[in-house]
Amino acid sequence: MTLLNSDALLDILSKKRLITKKQRQFITLEKGKQRNKLLKQFSSERKLDKSFPDLVDVIVSFKLDAGGKKGITLDEDNIIRAVSDACDIPFKKLDPLKLNMDTVTKTIPRNFAINHLLLPFNFQNGILEVAVYHPDNTTVLKDIEQANQVKIKQYLAPKTDIKKILSEFFGFQRSISAAEDQFGGPGLGGSVDIGNLEQFVKVSSAKEISSSDQHIKSAVNHLFNY
Repeated sequence: MTLLNSDALLDILSKKRLITKKQRQFITLEKGKQRNKLLKQFSSERKLDKSFPDLVDVIVSFKLDAGGKKGITLDEDNIIRAVSDACDIPFKKLDPLKLNMDTVTKTIPRNFAINHLLLPFNFQNGILEVAVYHPDNTTVLKDIEQANQVKIKQYLAPKTDIKKILSEFFGFQRSISAAEDQFGGPGLGGSVDIGNLEQFVKVSSAKEISSSDQHIKSAVNHLFNY
């Protein structure tokens, strides 16, 4: 059993005063029923995240007041920050505007990254910085070190952020690859019709990119200005 799906998590939250004794009792009594409720409500999540819903998901879904204090909701960020501090692993708040697409999408295979909830975000001086959700996923990180012949520096990040960025960045990469295939790409000897490519991106954007995903739109604009 992983830390994020065990009573050890409740111990950390209690020690950090993010849950009261009464809230801990409530979580312990209701977590089984809440898990079943979340499975029914978000059945599609299980296909992408086999650990869903874990204890973090369950606690977040209760929308408890952090430490019993009104107006401060116990969310995923609060929980992962507490775990980060307890495990002495630095916390990383991922900002998609500051991430390099090649580092995210070309360092670790997509399915492996999604299955293990990890996101490489920086490579410098032979050190690969990786944001992970599970603090006890050390075996996987060692496998990556051996396969890529690099040293890994581990960070903790909320699962929601990791999944969202992986989905958006790999989705955008597929759109670019599709554009290259359709309109001619590097090494193919074909020239790209910018008018057609702009139309392609407009269609893709309407279908795949929400108005809030400004970092993806910025990447599109960067391609046309390159």
